[in-house]
Amino acid sequence: MRKFLWSFFEIVETVTVAIVAVFLIRTFVAQPFLVSGSSMEPTFRDGNYLLIDELAYRFREPGRG
Repeated sequence: MRKFLWSFFEIVETVTVAIVAVFLIRTFVAQPFLVSGSSMEPTFRDGNYLLIDELAYRFREPGRG
């Protein structure tokens, strides 16, 4: 019984660390976005996935080009 509880604790710990890591990465490092519509063509098409760099905006303002 004790071995089962230890295994269960390890699983819960691993899942918790993974959830926290995903939250921190999506909040502070990069976020995925799905392009919907044709407003970004010809560079990006409808249905493309983008990874937006969140980290760079913490150090400088975004600019054109």
